Amino acid sequence: MKMLSKLLTCLLTITVFANTITFVLGIFYFFDFETFGMWLMELVVIFILTYAKANVDCYVDQYESQENRTRRSNK
Repeated sequence: MKMLSKLLTCLLTITVFANTITFVLGIFYFFDFETFGMWLMELVVIFILTYAKANVDCYVDQYESQENRTRRSNK
């Protein structure tokens, strides 16, 4: 799960970079509705990746805290 969290972080970073590039290109070079639609789709992907990463991180934290409680009770 920690590897999945790192992968989601990497994907989120790449998506934010691509979103920024699309936004800059859309404003300065060729503003059309196709580029604007692509930018909006990238925003949706960013929100979905952020939600998935938050859920995975929460799951990892719960698993680690449960594992720590189990170790303490076994001692």
